[in-house]
Formats: sequence, structure tokens, C-alpha cells
Amino acid sequence: DSSSTQAVRAALDDLSRLGSVRATVDAGQTDRSSMLDFYTKAIVALSDASADADVGQDDVALRRGLESLRTLGEAKEAIALERGQLNGVFAQGKFTQSDYIRFTESRAAKLDALAKFERVATPQRAAALRAAQRTPEATLADGYEERALRGAAGDRLRLSPPKWSAAMATVGYDMRAIQRDIAADTRARAAHVTRAADLLLVAYAAAAAVTFLFALLLWLYTSRSIIRPLQRLTSEARESAERRLPSAVARIQSAEEPSTVMLESSAPTLLRRGDEFAEVAAALDHLQQTALRL
Repeated sequence: DSSSTQAVRAALDDLSRLGSVRATVDAGQTDRSSMLDFYTKAIVALSDASADADVGQDDVALRRGLESLRTLGEAKEAIALERGQLNGVFAQGKFTQSDYIRFTESRAAKLDALAKFERVATPQRAAALRAAQRTPEATLADGYEERALRGAAGDRLRLSPPKWSAAMATVGYDMRAIQRDIAADTRARAAHVTRAADLLLVAYAAAAAVTFLFALLLWLYTSRSIIRPLQRLTSEARESAERRLPSAVARIQSAEEPSTVMLESSAPTLLRRGDEFAEVAAALDHLQQTALRL
């Protein structure tokens, strides 16, 4: 039920028409632009659904790997779209106005993604992409692209669609290899982050256990040093009021020499503490002796 799951489900729903769309292609009932739009929309939706902005926010290296992987994917998709567009253009020998606009848009998207990749990728992966852009196939594709740019007026283009398609396919394969390398780096970094998080979780759990143990010991100490003496004082006060003083009064009333009647000292253990509890115990004992004299 996460937002990512819902986005992936919605993106997959875009492909529900795939069978009927292919049927219209086989029957010759659709045009090249509509077909490219269908596939582009589906692929971009899947790419967007796989990108979670919250992933890797706490780790710069992981976030950088994910961003470079996504950016290179956008460049690769723009290259694939450009390949598909110009396949049809070179086959018919010239641009229509809408074809040329679509071509320049996809080329701009490609250049923008490649420039962004240079900024976010590691130096090693950026160098690998630059090397892929200097291969003979990439050079051939760039030459075809430059010649296509000069066809805005609808002039006849004498370019080979198979050579263009093969060169662009090789460029795409080279970029796919770089994508796999970045994905391996990202997975390794994600595993490292996971291990670090697990260790941190163990540390937090140990700290929580130590804190709980400390709280338990503090409670035991408090119980021994405060609660028990209070209970003892309460017991002594009740004992004096309910048994000791009434017993002493009864002995005084029956004694021939009342002044000889003594009241035992209460809470002798508390009197030896030397703290506030001892003072309270002494005051209680003094209170009892005063009551006895009265």
C-alpha cells in the first residue's frame, strides 16, 4: 500500500493496451509518432515510479549512485527515442515539421541528461561514459545526428537507416554496461549502509538495555534508601499509637511508682542512619517520651 507500490501499479497499467497497440501496428492503422508516444509514456512512467526521493537521503554516496543511475537511464531512454524517431525519418528520406520538433526535443533531453550525469556521477563512471561517447559507433551516430539537424527545411536526407540504427544500438549497449556497473556500486553501498544501520540498531538496543538496567538499579537503591525507611517510620508510628503508648498508660495506672515505668526506644536501626530519617525517628521517639511523661 505504499506510494511507491501504487506508482508502479499505475505505470504497469499503462501497458495494459500493449496487445491492442501492437495489433494496430500490424494492421498499419497507427502512425510512427503515436507509437513512439505510447512507448515513451510507458517507459517514463516506470522510470518515475522506480524513483523514491526518500531513499538514500542520509548517505551521500548512496544518493549519488541512485541519482547517477536514474540520470543515465533518462539519457539512455532519450537516445532510444531519438533512434526510433530518426529510423523512420531516414527511411522516408526527410523530416516533416512535427518530426523535426520531436527530434530536437529528444536530442535536448539527451544532452541535458548527459550533462547532469557528468555532475552527479563518480569520476570513474563519468570517464567511462566519455569513453563510450568516443567509440567509432558513437562518432558515426554523432555525424548522422549533425547531418539530420541540417534537415529542418525538409531537404532530402541521404542517410542509411540500418547504419544509424546499428550505431545507436551499440551506443545504447555501451551505456547499459555503465548502468550495470553503477547498479553494482549502488547495491554494494546499500549493503554497507544496511550493515551500518544494523550495527547502529544493536548499539541503540544495548544502550536501551543499559539504561533500563540503570533505572532498575536506581529504583532498587531508591527503594532501599527511601521507601523502606518511610515504611519503617510509618510502622513505628502506628505501633506507638496502637500498642506501645496504650500499654505504657495501662502500666502507669496500675503501678505503685508510675515514674518507674519506661517506654522502649523506637526504631533503633533508623536512629543509627545519621540522616533525615534518623532525625524523624528521633523526633518520633521524643514525642513518645513526652507523651509518657504527660
